[in-house]
Amino acid sequence: MGISIHAADEPTRFDAYGVNTTLDIALAKGLPPMTTTSISELTNDHNPVNFDISLNNFTSPPLSTFLFPNPIAWTTKVKYLGLTLDHNLRYKSHLQELKANYEKKYFTLINIIGKRSKLSLQNKILIYKVYLRPALLYGCQLWAIMARDKLLQIQRLQNMSIRGIAGIPRFITVSVIHEELKIEPVTSYISKLHQNFNCTIGTHSNPTINSQDRFRHHPSTSHRFPLKATFPHLAIS
Repeated sequence: MGISIHAADEPTRFDAYGVNTTLDIALAKGLPPMTTTSISELTNDHNPVNFDISLNNFTSPPLSTFLFPNPIAWTTKVKYLGLTLDHNLRYKSHLQELKANYEKKYFTLINIIGKRSKLSLQNKILIYKVYLRPALLYGCQLWAIMARDKLLQIQRLQNMSIRGIAGIPRFITVSVIHEELKIEPVTSYISKLHQNFNCTIGTHSNPTINSQDRFRHHPSTSHRFPLKATFPHLAIS
């Protein structure tokens, strides 16, 4: 079978009656030469053993996880329920996919909601609120903890959409557009969604969600909470 047995040259277990034995051994297969040494300085009745393996001319096989019979490659991101989660939860990959998917949806409807469309402005805004904005902000209660500059990119997508829908020139400020068309800024709308969801946590039918009720009071912790996206007075103007 090609299995080698490695043990120290001297006993590692010292019996009170003088019957000393070797307690620590190692079984190895396909490994380079191994050196075994006993550490006698650590204890009186049992000497721990080091098994030193030389890795000269040794190549490690690629790391992978197997879902039999197919291997699963390692990755730094995963898509779950429409959200792309990266290894450090900065949502960079999710933002890139969100922008690409949203622009695709928007330009697909440009003939219907564009400034040259004969559809009324009221109906255009309704299409944006019912179809486009949910696609833009899906799962925002989670990814709203992303950095401020990334939230501003989401806001710019909304600004671009509104200007294209209503045919508003560049010299009109965004704040005026929001006020006249009755469309909240992105961070204000995220705050409202979060507060509505937060009010249902305590009575939610899902036990996993219901168990998060203790976080409503924001206990002292070193982990970041989405404060700027959660509380209106901290929202980005």
